[in-house]
Amino acid sequence: MELDVKLLMEIYGLINEFKKTYYLLKNKHNKPYSHRNYNRTSKRMIKPTRSNWDRFWLG
Repeated sequence: MELDVKLLMEIYGLINEFKKTYYLLKNKHNKPYSHRNYNRTSKRMIKPTRSNWDRFWLG
């Protein structure tokens, strides 16, 4: 029984890894950077494209 649970967990982990890499590959062209980096650099990336009014209201 214990072995089955370990096997299931391993398979589940592999599926998750596959999903992660699949989505990263799929979204490579729309988002050149990964999600973690996106959160860190989003303000710096968005600010130059905003108008002054947007900057005033949204920070």
